[in-house]
Amino acid sequence: MTRKFLLLVLMTMFSATLSFSQEKNEEPTISEANSAACEGNSAHFAYIATEVSKSKERIFIIFRAGKGETETVNAKRLNYVKGFLQNFKSWRTFNTVYARGEKTNSEGKIEFYIGSKLFLVVVSPKNATPCLTCCDEGFDPQNLLKTKRNIKRKS
Repeated sequence: MTRKFLLLVLMTMFSATLSFSQEKNEEPTISEANSAACEGNSAHFAYIATEVSKSKERIFIIFRAGKGETETVNAKRLNYVKGFLQNFKSWRTFNTVYARGEKTNSEGKIEFYIGSKLFLVVVSPKNATPCLTCCDEGFDPQNLLKTKRNIKRKS
C-alpha cells in the first residue's frame, strides 16, 4: 500500500513538473532545412494535431518566401504543404488558416501557430519544399522551379 502511494505521489510530482516546464517554454521550435528535419517535422505535426484536438484552437500557418525566391515559389510551397497536411496528416478536420506573409532576408520559412502562440518554424531550402516526413513516404523536398507535383489523396 505504501509503495502504491509513493508511486502515485512521484507520478503526480513528475506530471506537474513536466506541465510547468512546458508552459514556461515560450520559444518556438526551429526546424532547420537539413536531413534531420524529416523525422522531427513529422513528430511536430503529430504534436500540433494532438494539441489542437484537445484545445480546439485554430492553427495559423504563415508561409514566407526567402531571399531570392518569388511569390510564385511561395504559393507553390503553400499548396504543397497544405495538400500534405490535409491529405496525409488528416488536418482537413482542423480549423486551419493558410496565408502568405512578408518575405524574409534569409531562407524561406513556414510558421505554425496554435492559436496566437508561435509553436514551430520550419526553414525551407531555397526554391524547394521542406522535408515533411520520414521513412520514404514520397515527400522528399521538391524543387519548386522544375516540378509540378500534385498530391493525391490517401485511399
